Amino acid sequence: MHKLNEKLEIFLTSACFLLNFVPVKKALAYIFVSLALLLIPVAADGEGRVYTRKMRLSDFTTRTTKVVLSGSPILDAALRDEVTMRWHLSPYEFCTVDEYNALKSKPEYYFLRLLRATSQDSRDAGLMFISLMKGGKEKNPDSLDKTFEVIRVPFAPTEYSSGREFLYMSALIDIIQEYVEDAMEADTKGYAGLSNYNIRVMKDPRKRVWISREDLGFELTPAQKDRYLGDKLLIASEDDVDRVFKYGTRNALVGIVVAPVSARKGDWCYKMLISADTHQLYYYHRHRISFNAWKGFQLSDIKAISKRSSR
Repeated sequence: MHKLNEKLEIFLTSACFLLNFVPVKKALAYIFVSLALLLIPVAADGEGRVYTRKMRLSDFTTRTTKVVLSGSPILDAALRDEVTMRWHLSPYEFCTVDEYNALKSKPEYYFLRLLRATSQDSRDAGLMFISLMKGGKEKNPDSLDKTFEVIRVPFAPTEYSSGREFLYMSALIDIIQEYVEDAMEADTKGYAGLSNYNIRVMKDPRKRVWISREDLGFELTPAQKDRYLGDKLLIASEDDVDRVFKYGTRNALVGIVVAPVSARKGDWCYKMLISADTHQLYYYHRHRISFNAWKGFQLSDIKAISKRSSR
């Protein structure tokens, strides 16, 4: 009963926060989903035992994470370097695709790999993600040992490489690790996903936001520039934004957009704000590409970021 009361307290606190800072309709949707997760078992085996995401990740720090090298010399070299420098949550080893295929059904392993989305992946085709998965079988009768994707972070389009993704790979590796740590700590954080970190923009108005002109999905009018841009929200060249990130500028957030090169109506476009010095995620949002909402940050994003960064 004590644990249930503790969960209800967390739920009510989150609900109050959402109603204060998120549009009512969206807040109510989040609240109903959270309530369902609180009251309905997330996963149960044949004997009725319930396994939440937090429980299924409880062995993460003691299990070996296999880092899958794709066979692409450039991608593999970058992934190997960043993992070697930054991975600290669990033991890790590098493996080939063939070794991954032989081991992926074993629940004692986790797998970090570059994943090319297919045409069946809900309009994510044309994109590459960094994906963390728990090994296991899809139809394992013991739900604790079933395979599942822990998290995936958008990395780059598959058709063309500008090279920027290699600059930001280190941050994406850190974001994955922070998410896993949070998911092991609380189910509310695990099920909320990466958009859970949007709260940070609200809580820290000192951060200066840098977004490149190339990452805007629309043309700002003079009136919109006067209203939304300023000392805390800057539109700059791609080189300037990358330089801010490369040198780990303090109190700076840089914008990243990941979208297909040959985008079609309905494809997903991902937008992120990442701290240049800590690599923490501050904003994560996606929208479906259309004629009226092309690739890049939209006016709705600029409005939200401007409002939050000026609190």
